[in-house]
Amino acid sequence: MVTARFSNISFDNGIHVKSGAEIIIIEISGHSGYGQNGFDIVCAGISALTQTLIISITKLLKIKQNIIKKDGLLKSEIILKETDTEQNSKLMLILETLLIGLLEINKEYPGSVKIDFVTD
Repeated sequence: MVTARFSNISFDNGIHVKSGAEIIIIEISGHSGYGQNGFDIVCAGISALTQTLIISITKLLKIKQNIIKKDGLLKSEIILKETDTEQNSKLMLILETLLIGLLEINKEYPGSVKIDFVTD
């Protein structure tokens, strides 16, 4: 199963950043186990969504990220104090797009994605 963990945001009738949060962390880890490595369409779909998210945040929004990439792990840390109101608004839209995509994959392939929202 793939786990998508979002720290300092919630998803309730749209994306919301935790009040006073200075950082958002997006962490996608694990493997779906739907198919053989290299031929797993669920993992490929999730990978395409998350890679597009990371690239879009950098290229379209010009927001710096601390990124960790390993086999079965993609983690992005976004420091909010370095963003302005317009960037934050667009960031929320891009994050919500990712969540919609992940939810649709899980709907099509039940049990393939676990989504967690963590606020400390």
